[in-house]
Amino acid sequence: MRIVLTPRGQSPFSFLCLDLSECIDSLCPTFSPSDTIASVPKIRELIEGDKAHVYLGRPGGAPAAIFNPALAALQRRLDHLDQIKVTRQDVTHAMDYLNLAIKIYDDEAACESAVKESINTAVGRDGSWDKELDWADGIKPDCCWWHKEFIITLLELKNVVGLIGNPILQAIVDYGKIISQKKVRCPLSAHLDTMAYPRW
Repeated sequence: MRIVLTPRGQSPFSFLCLDLSECIDSLCPTFSPSDTIASVPKIRELIEGDKAHVYLGRPGGAPAAIFNPALAALQRRLDHLDQIKVTRQDVTHAMDYLNLAIKIYDDEAACESAVKESINTAVGRDGSWDKELDWADGIKPDCCWWHKEFIITLLELKNVVGLIGNPILQAIVDYGKIISQKKVRCPLSAHLDTMAYPRW
């Protein structure tokens, strides 16, 4: 149990705003995503130690499903794959992508050119490819899919995984850069101050 004493007139939830703001600020690495994933010390700083910025499903971490209904639904479906209805079209899209993705290309640009259309088709709409996000420290993910002002899906492609870094870690660092920007952050105090005080 955590007991919090706050000055008169101050919301007892204000400490949550400070804690969350500090956590979000810490997600924005000093280095670019591509520089981070190309360096063992920078990756170690990102995912290891007491002050790790990212937890990749290690024991003791809270399941992501508790934070979002969409993630909870996804986890439920992953836990019961036998109940997922897969259409012939789904299989065709996956097969088309895999036939292209398993090839080794001369560079990442050639890989992207080959798989772009199959990815757009599988997702169901065209992504925003190779656009620099000047408001997020100039990062340039390979592709983004948006919902209004927020990036809901982000893609980093690698011609040969491991040769120039890990695309999953690079996407995580990209998201860290994105969610730490004022453009996509809402004032948490506005939401927390309207919460009902707990009654004991």
